[in-house]
Amino acid sequence: MAVQLIHQAEQLSSAEDYMHFLIMLMNKGVYQGRRILSENAVNEMLKIQTTLGQIKYAPKAAEGYNYALGAWAADWKDGKATVVTSPVCLAHGR
Repeated sequence: MAVQLIHQAEQLSSAEDYMHFLIMLMNKGVYQGRRILSENAVNEMLKIQTTLGQIKYAPKAAEGYNYALGAWAADWKDGKATVVTSPVCLAHGR
């Protein structure tokens, strides 16, 4: 059995895949009526993990953003991301 190793920061998906993921986050872990992640897991993913002073490098499109788990937070309130994005994914043109 062959095992493919993928760098942990690399995203191998399409814009459509990412949109499905974002819809699932918006619906607190539910996609097309099916629970994919628990609501607690989604809440944890959306917690801001950094302060702006901790971020030493960000793609130009993400300058001034904070970071949650797995996504840049373009806006946040009370320590929770309210707008998430992936400018690195867009920069690769996938």
